[in-house]
Formats: sequence, C-alpha cells, structure tokens
Amino acid sequence: MTPQTTAPTAGAYRVVADRSTVRFQTNHLFGLTNITGVLAVRSGRIVIAEPLAASTATATVDAASFTTLNRRRDAAVRSAKFLDTARHPDITFTSHGLRRYAGQWVLHGDLTVRAATQPVELTITHARTRDGALRVRATALIDRYAFGLTRARFVTARHLNVVVDVSATRE
Repeated sequence: MTPQTTAPTAGAYRVVADRSTVRFQTNHLFGLTNITGVLAVRSGRIVIAEPLAASTATATVDAASFTTLNRRRDAAVRSAKFLDTARHPDITFTSHGLRRYAGQWVLHGDLTVRAATQPVELTITHARTRDGALRVRATALIDRYAFGLTRARFVTARHLNVVVDVSATRE
C-alpha cells in the first residue's frame, strides 16, 4: 500500500456493484483530445489474507455498460467491431498474486476481454477498511491491441489508462 493506504482488515468481501466502477481515459484524433468513459462492475470478491501477499480478487464488468457519453461512439465500441458485447457480455479479472515493488502493492492477474486473456498489473493506490466496508482504488495501463481490439488505429490510442474504484462489504 502507498503512504495514504493502510493494510485492510483481513477477511472476505463482496463487491458492491452499484458503488464500484472502472473508469478509463485514452487519446483520440492523434492525441489532440481525450476520451474518458466508464464501465459498470457487475460483481466481484476480494479476500484480504494474512500474509497480505496471499490476498486474491475477482471481478466481472458489464461490457455493454461501456459509455463515453457519445452515443455513436459507444454503439460502435459495443458492436462486433470492438467489444462485441452481444457475444461477450463480460469482461473478467482474476488475480494470481499480490507483490510489493518499490513501496507499492501490485496485484497481478488475468484480464479477459472478448475471449482474449492477457496478464495485467493493477497498482493499488488506495485501500482502507472502515466499519466493515472495504474501499480500494487501483490503476493500470491496458494495451487494447493485446486483446485484438485493433480497429481505428489512427483515430484512437492503443493504450487506456484505467482506474478501478471498488467498494465492498464484509461477507
């Protein structure tokens, strides 16, 4: 955890979907403008273990919830050209290790988008428990090409900056 982060209380936590989000930012039109958007978290579970490095996390994100508040762009991204949400309604994450690097905790796991699974690292920037609730914020840089999302190469940037905000309650 970072200096603003304390080790959360050990235990199992269920993600509260309506209080958790995945936000992203990428560049558009040769880097001249930014695109920001949100995806809804459908479900998830976090187990804070002792030792902390043995902790695990899983999450399912609703691919069809993709929104940038631009209807035309959002429909295009949800279509078979990109996310193909009709055939691949879920984006999933499953962790397989938590490690400390240079004073930061990094959650390693597999991200599956459109049936393509790739490793991803989530850097924990905030984690805290209070009154039986767990709040976690993590960041990642996602390469959309790694998941086969290569359309619009000259219109939209290859990488997305992702911020995951999760609220969970103790099971």
